[in-house]
Amino acid sequence: MTSKNTDVFRISVINRQMIDGEYDTVNESANGTFREKNGKFFIAYKNSGVTSMIKLDGETLSVKRVGDIRSDMLFVRGKSTSFEYGTKYGSMDMSIFTEDISCSFDRDGGKLKIRYLLMTGGDDIINDMTIKVRRK
Repeated sequence: MTSKNTDVFRISVINRQMIDGEYDTVNESANGTFREKNGKFFIAYKNSGVTSMIKLDGETLSVKRVGDIRSDMLFVRGKSTSFEYGTKYGSMDMSIFTEDISCSFDRDGGKLKIRYLLMTGGDDIINDMTIKVRRK
């Protein structure tokens, strides 16, 4: 499937985090774009002053954020990667260990799931993130 789709999609992100044994869930949704090209999936959306660009390429997922929050994260199943998390107040170094990445997409959208451990230098945060994409 190759698509040059410029239709509007609804992007919903649900991130369930466990910090110090306590669960917290963060939900956000926005209109955005979704397309597939040469076996790679691309998702982009803007929410609260931050533009998020997601690229899924087989076993690798990259998430780039620009705006009030800046980061360039790389998720690779079974591997640790590092990145800089920037805000208008300053930046800090973080690492992620990706436990699992799975997706089911077609031209009308689908679902992406990521389970990872975020290491911030003080706390380790377990994250179960689901990104749902559906044609508007």
